[in-house]
Amino acid sequence: MSKDALPMHTLFVGHNPSISTWETGHYFANPTNHFWKLITKSGLIDSFNDEDKANNTQLNDDFMVTRGFGFIDFIERPGNDANAIIRAEIDANRAEFPKRIEKYAKERNNGSNNSAKT
Repeated sequence: MSKDALPMHTLFVGHNPSISTWETGHYFANPTNHFWKLITKSGLIDSFNDEDKANNTQLNDDFMVTRGFGFIDFIERPGNDANAIIRAEIDANRAEFPKRIEKYAKERNNGSNNSAKT
């Protein structure tokens, strides 16, 4: 995290990363996902001045991290169908997930890592 980055104040939690996210290493990377368009429209963050930058997932999630937002998924297995997550996976992650959030927040706020992966 850069010296100008804000401490994390908001954490976006996904059910599991899409295959596009998993392959690129950037959240909401699937071109059919409307997350970035909605975030830009919402005014939650300062929007990008340049249309190309607004559509660049890497710039978007890197920028949001510097503005105090974080990203993490409940299940760390990629997939494009939330219905494919079985109850056993949910139960297996239930106890570990709060620990992952705590670790991620500490890493983010100490500047050592921007990744939600453990």
